Amino acid sequence: MKDFQSRPRDNFIMKADWKQLYALTEHWQSDLTFHRDEIKFLFHMVNKYILWLTRYEEVEMVRKIRKKLAVVRDESLELLGKVETHMGHLSDLMENPFAHDSHTFRTEHEQLEVELAVFAKHFRLAKKETFKVMESLMDSKEVEEHL
Repeated sequence: MKDFQSRPRDNFIMKADWKQLYALTEHWQSDLTFHRDEIKFLFHMVNKYILWLTRYEEVEMVRKIRKKLAVVRDESLELLGKVETHMGHLSDLMENPFAHDSHTFRTEHEQLEVELAVFAKHFRLAKKETFKVMESLMDSKEVEEHL
């Protein structure tokens, strides 16, 4: 995934119809659900290898990774909740155009898109760091004996 800003540039959010915005929001929801599952996998991987570690330095590296993953997990769950709420508002607008203020909703949509882009960066960084630490741990003699 490159970025959550997968919409056309220019003034798309202010000009798009509700169905287009709904499709974009569904895409966000799908990506966040995928990331949630990927974070679960990363936690599982880290938890599996921590059992074999005995050196303090290695255990500390894993603890730091687990903290970063927990922050990213919490961020993803918060955003998933916001996206689901946003989809509800969008559904309301599709049924009744006067349910919410259109301009306010579109501004909130833009802000949510920015938050998702920031999350994507945090997620990629946490994933990269996790794999880097896990690779170094798997190369250690301690873990190698258990593989």
